[in-house]
Amino acid sequence: MKIGEQKHGFVLMDKQEVESMGLIAHRFLHTKSGAELLWLENQDENRAFSISFKTLPENSTGVIHILEHSVLCGSKKYPLREPFVDLLKGSMQTFLNAMTFPDKTMYPVASTNEKDFMNLVDVYLSSVFEPLIYEKEEIFMQEGWHWEPATKEGELPRITGVVYNEMKGSYSSPDSCMHRELISQMFPDTPYRYSSGGNPPYIPDLTYEDFLENHRRFYHPDNSYLFLYGKLDIEQMLAYLSQAYLDRYEKRGIAFDIPVQAPIGDLTVSQEFEISAEDPIQGNTMIGRATALCSFDNTKDILGMRILLDALTSTNTAPLKSAILEAGLGDNFLAWVDDGLHQPFVTFLLKKTDAEKQEQFISVLYNALNTISKEGIERDLLEGQLNSLEFSLREMDLGSAPGVMLAMMTMDTWLYGGDPVNALRQAELIRVLRQEMAEGYFENLICKYLLDKSHAVTLVMTPSKTLGDERLKVEQARAVAYGNGLDEEALKNHTVKLERLAEYQATEDSPEARATLPHLERGDMRRDIITTDVTIKPVGDIVTREYVLPTNGIGYLSLYFGCDGYSDEDAQYLSLLGQLLFDLPTKKHTSLAYRNLQLLKLGNLTADLDGYMPTSEKTYHPMFRVSCSFFEEHLEYALAIIQEGLFETVFQLDELKQNIRQEYMSMEMSMVNRGHTYASYRAA
Repeated sequence: MKIGEQKHGFVLMDKQEVESMGLIAHRFLHTKSGAELLWLENQDENRAFSISFKTLPENSTGVIHILEHSVLCGSKKYPLREPFVDLLKGSMQTFLNAMTFPDKTMYPVASTNEKDFMNLVDVYLSSVFEPLIYEKEEIFMQEGWHWEPATKEGELPRITGVVYNEMKGSYSSPDSCMHRELISQMFPDTPYRYSSGGNPPYIPDLTYEDFLENHRRFYHPDNSYLFLYGKLDIEQMLAYLSQAYLDRYEKRGIAFDIPVQAPIGDLTVSQEFEISAEDPIQGNTMIGRATALCSFDNTKDILGMRILLDALTSTNTAPLKSAILEAGLGDNFLAWVDDGLHQPFVTFLLKKTDAEKQEQFISVLYNALNTISKEGIERDLLEGQLNSLEFSLREMDLGSAPGVMLAMMTMDTWLYGGDPVNALRQAELIRVLRQEMAEGYFENLICKYLLDKSHAVTLVMTPSKTLGDERLKVEQARAVAYGNGLDEEALKNHTVKLERLAEYQATEDSPEARATLPHLERGDMRRDIITTDVTIKPVGDIVTREYVLPTNGIGYLSLYFGCDGYSDEDAQYLSLLGQLLFDLPTKKHTSLAYRNLQLLKLGNLTADLDGYMPTSEKTYHPMFRVSCSFFEEHLEYALAIIQEGLFETVFQLDELKQNIRQEYMSMEMSMVNRGHTYASYRAA
């Protein structure tokens, strides 16, 4: 199609090539409904689709999050209670999920099977545009919240619901609370001041009517962002989208704008977070420092800041991180760019510290940044980070569904009225940054943004052993008050609703409803077996296996060391060794210099525990695995770097302790944030 050409109600508005990614980006507008569509064309058969909506909260009731859950509980076309659970049983999907963000809701899917892909797309579109939420209040009660009276003597009434309970868990995570509060404090005059996921004390303020009104308001094609990726018959897809859904709608002309937050000055805010009775108060405070960056469309400075922060904080001996740690302010210090917002910002985070160190932390932080900006940054540090990013772009390892990751990237500019393709042009920006590096570009970034205190927040989060109990008492009092506020007639009506909810949850889908769900037949699946040629040859006493694959000039090497005979206790230390090994100093280099040598020419260099069980026996053989990726012309370099790490590592006690403390903190926080993952590990 040519620009300006119209087919099936869509006009092709723009067409651009993204050479570095092997993509051609097509932007369409569906003129009748106002829906926008971006197709990233390439030959990948792992096709992806996403429909996203700009969803701006007006309070912290979590209506945006509850809608994300609820629309997936059946639609007019697919009237099942959990169509996606049933769909998973007969799908070859490589991605199937939905996500709530501070300002958008995304529904992405991906599959390598063309029929399966179209099935997923249709179920998603039917769900978002024609959900059963208007017919079944039970969905709102189940996914959002509802009140239940006490059923036994001595028992208290309670408020419960899927999102309500989920967010109670989220608000017990210090990292999640830190992130939410920083966003809220940084943008107090915008929708970002509210919790899109929902703050538990406010969730019961949401009524069923408000819930439905938010769906009517946001879930319309002219507020949608349709995304396609991969090898597609685009004319067939456009015809399907128009005829099946979009042609039913008229463009409303409603725009949901996010106001620009004016500078707020330099604020300091305090907040408590929950810890257990066994955890210490001393040395358990977190201090976050946020400072405004640039507009969402300044992709150059956003990328430049990411590279700068990695160069300054990626290891304990990096310039900025070492200044903080050597001052004895805390056990770990992190820095990153918070983007995917209308106004991105930088976050500095000090962990395992004390509240009284706040002023010293800010002083050391700004003194160090000022010194670095004046004295300059080692070019090798910056070059290493640039090379690492360049490697990852060439590798394009975006997980099991690369199209879904690209969909998320494009929303970083598209949602705010920018060109979605600009978010994909990182390779071009790297070339510009490399040229400007010698002219002090990265030092200027420090002066321009990080030393500017006109829009900044310091958040001191102190631990509390009583906060959990206090929240529980407030929750229980709310539940009691809600029940006391129901007169006899209201209580009778509510009892009927609870009975309907119980019946809804206990009733299985009818055979007729199950029959509506699309599924794959055996004939829809490819019959050929994809094989990879392998060459087996000995190198001395070692057997090597070489696989030839289309990897865009990138080599992958794995070395396996047998661990038979090691005890379970030994295995724990082998695992820890793998986490630490290539981050420690060697006889030739400091940890910073050694890490930078890796970044200059390698992709990843990791070590971990793996293993195998031969089909001929039932014995599991643990293996210590070292894995590395590199441009194929750098094989000898990669081998030298691996050899140095394996045989010349220096285990300095102080550096070991620091790294192990940080690993411990990371795992500790992971337990809080990803308890369900650890439960599945345990079950396995």
